[in-house]
Amino acid sequence: MSKTLIKNIGTLLSGDIECPVLDADSILIEDGRIAEIGKGIQAECDTVYDANGMTVTPGLIDCHVHVSISEWGPRQSTMHWIDAYAASGITGIISAGETHVPSRPTDAAGVKALATVSHKIYEKLRPGGAKVYGGAIIPVIGLTEQDFQDLHEMGIMHTGEFGLGNAINPEDGGKMSEWGRKYGVRTMCHTGVSFLAGSKSMTAERILGLKPDVLCHISGGGLSVEDVQKLVEQLPEAMVEVCAVNKPGTKFSQALMKLLRERNEFCRLMLGTDSPSGYGIFPHGVWEVMGMLCAMCGLEPEIAVCAGSGNTANCYGLKSNMIRVGYAADLNVCDAPKGSQCGSVCECLREGTVPGVDLVMVDGKVIASGKTANTAPARRSVRKV
Repeated sequence: MSKTLIKNIGTLLSGDIECPVLDADSILIEDGRIAEIGKGIQAECDTVYDANGMTVTPGLIDCHVHVSISEWGPRQSTMHWIDAYAASGITGIISAGETHVPSRPTDAAGVKALATVSHKIYEKLRPGGAKVYGGAIIPVIGLTEQDFQDLHEMGIMHTGEFGLGNAINPEDGGKMSEWGRKYGVRTMCHTGVSFLAGSKSMTAERILGLKPDVLCHISGGGLSVEDVQKLVEQLPEAMVEVCAVNKPGTKFSQALMKLLRERNEFCRLMLGTDSPSGYGIFPHGVWEVMGMLCAMCGLEPEIAVCAGSGNTANCYGLKSNMIRVGYAADLNVCDAPKGSQCGSVCECLREGTVPGVDLVMVDGKVIASGKTANTAPARRSVRKV
């Protein structure tokens, strides 16, 4: 049994919306999972890290990424692009559908085959060390209840977006949402204007008829503030995404944060990038959206961390990306960047600044540290004792 101890933690942000800040300074890891959280933990360990008073967060999750095949990003003609996300502290990647594969199939058998291939690839492949949850089938007319049962049995936990295929109306897509809930396959739905050739604009009325589980990039354009409010209020079980794509509108994001605060429903908030779209690749995108929501919308940094990690983990039933006993030890050790006037990670987020990540860990193993981390250098450094 391998044991790792992280001690001398200054601030411990859990990613758990029920208890966002933990009164602890140590994390004990056994065989890649969190075994104990507390103060002054003493244990015989294979490895000990001194966090040097820095902040520890869960590894973040990008809740909305259009992966393709393996590490190829055809829209940007890139390879190994997910590596940069992992080295920035984004240790989880949720596929929103493999839409950028050239000449991708659009019939029921084809989309199921593509989802199957993607899921099976990412079961084994971890680009840059990140966990990619692929196989998000695009909802198209012709898919059956048996297909959704098959997806569940394969281990696929969600669909891609309604609106990227032709199942966009309640009479066809609505029953797919019901099948998804029956078999534990979460349904995602595009909102607003079309961002991709061939995709469909999704109005509030159409979305209400579909009753999806996740409202994608809800402040990204095309819906009115009144539409956003209608969706949040009339689909009370649905999660809501704020994504970096199209630079989420401050007006819409402020209205959404106000509404979620009034309803005491920040547990519904998830953060992503919608990359690699035509807008580009965003390795820091989740951090940047967290900063925007804190600096421009008054969101508390510890709640922003939950939105960028544990809320998404809860949505998809993941036992990771939250600092909780028994969960995978996917962690970031970070600080204000060198030269910053901010005194902490929380202050950075309040200012809208991406923190300096000094160490990224997945399943208790370091995947990036120091110069290999893909942010500005942190003011302090982790010391291996």
